[in-house]
Amino acid sequence: MDDMQRRIADIETRLRESSVGGVDDYVRKLRASVANADNFEDLFFEGQAALVLAGNGFGVEMRDSPDLAVQYQGHQFFAEVKHFREKEQDKLDDRRLDEEAGPTGRSVACGNIAEGGVAPWQQVRDVLLRKTRQYDEDTPFVIMIMSSSRNCVEEAQVQTAKNRIDDAVCNGDSELSRLSGVVFWGPEFNIGRWRQTFFYRTCAPRFPLPDIVADALEEVRR
Repeated sequence: MDDMQRRIADIETRLRESSVGGVDDYVRKLRASVANADNFEDLFFEGQAALVLAGNGFGVEMRDSPDLAVQYQGHQFFAEVKHFREKEQDKLDDRRLDEEAGPTGRSVACGNIAEGGVAPWQQVRDVLLRKTRQYDEDTPFVIMIMSSSRNCVEEAQVQTAKNRIDDAVCNGDSELSRLSGVVFWGPEFNIGRWRQTFFYRTCAPRFPLPDIVADALEEVRR
């Protein structure tokens, strides 16, 4: 059994043990994607997102679009998962930052390196814009940003991107008010805030998350 098949078997077992729904179709999609490593990793992170939520008391069903139907204490919302994968340039940047680091650590903060002239927060904002404009359900909607690269995005960039969505809504873009919140899962533990997962509510959503759900998302831990 090769590495991808082992990972498929492992995540299938974990999803079933966590009572996540829609696993049969999800596993079929995973197996069909093994010829394309990028597509496989993106799909694999959808399963990881489902496990994170299920492990924190949410009921989760995997689906085609949006990616996840989520229940908590009788309340439902939908979630779309976006994976910022590690690229070869990220590995080069990582080595360069380590080489430039002084005795107290890195001299340049991770997540500030633009890709193709587009800053990380702008990349996240563009994802939020695109996925929110595609959403057409009359139910709260959350986008989960999951990064497997230390040099791609971090929580500060995600919060900045979310704030730009808030600004657009305040300036009259009612379509973007469909976004109810953003979850960010980073690849590294934030020692200062003692967490790896962050939740940001939008300021004026058309379909707001109930406080009990928002509070639970605030407490999500990997």
